[in-house]
Amino acid sequence: MIKKKPKFTNPARCWALFLLGIALLLKLVAPVCFAAFHPKPRSLARNKASQEEVRSVLKAFEAAGATDNCWLQFELHVMPHHGEERTLHGQLFYIPDTAGPLTRIQIGEHTWLVRSGSHLQAWTVAGGQVRKLSEAESLQPIEGTNLTLFALQMPFLYWEDFAYEGISKIRGRQACHFLIYPPADLAAVHPDLTGMRVAFDSQFQVLLQAEALGPKGEPVQSIGVLSLKEVGGQWLVKSIDLRNLMTRDKTRLSFTAVALQLELSASVFTPESLTGALPPPPASQIQYLWSMIPYIHKIIIHNIIYL
Repeated sequence: MIKKKPKFTNPARCWALFLLGIALLLKLVAPVCFAAFHPKPRSLARNKASQEEVRSVLKAFEAAGATDNCWLQFELHVMPHHGEERTLHGQLFYIPDTAGPLTRIQIGEHTWLVRSGSHLQAWTVAGGQVRKLSEAESLQPIEGTNLTLFALQMPFLYWEDFAYEGISKIRGRQACHFLIYPPADLAAVHPDLTGMRVAFDSQFQVLLQAEALGPKGEPVQSIGVLSLKEVGGQWLVKSIDLRNLMTRDKTRLSFTAVALQLELSASVFTPESLTGALPPPPASQIQYLWSMIPYIHKIIIHNIIYL
């Protein structure tokens, strides 16, 4: 008896079977095609540390940040690989908060509000209206520099998946190295970020270096601390280099003045408050981080030459 081949004369049934086949195929192939790359940690030290010990070290670095209300004045010196250099000026206000520290940043006429934590929360003003930024937007450079809200807020300090790589020296300083992996939801919207390789000064508990790793685990952007300064018993970052390792563009972030233990109202750290201006603190509370003596000395020498 000869079996007849089945005939699919119902178009709707044909499409249903076709879509079912595609769905089953994607279910089998997707884990292979779309799985995020997981960079492997380096081995810089022979001694092993438990996950609990490493987590306690990271927690200590998290807690080592500013604990009081403060204000910082800064400059952004933009040094593109091709093109003219330029300098932008800005200020930021900071207050600690139980839900995550809040930072209000102003560069020229543009203002941002950032809440720290494992997930970046940021707002800005566009067209006179306050707008919440997505995490993907917060990873984008601002004002044509290499500075991002992600770099300022450093959410990777709060990520739970990490590996301890060991201890080595950076610019003569002993540093603890970690490889920290982004949470799944952030990796889904920004698959090009596969990890952050960071190094902390083991004595002063400040970030010395951070590298953003690309799709294949290669360094694509870097943050390098150049100098520190002690103010009011706290070690503050004085200057940072932000580099795009693909384009070879560089931006130097230099903090020029600081005011500590300010009386700041929480009401000026809400998204709704961004439409209003926030003046700098009184001059009596400001401490300048860069000495003017070399500049004054240069002026004196110049005047003597032309006497």
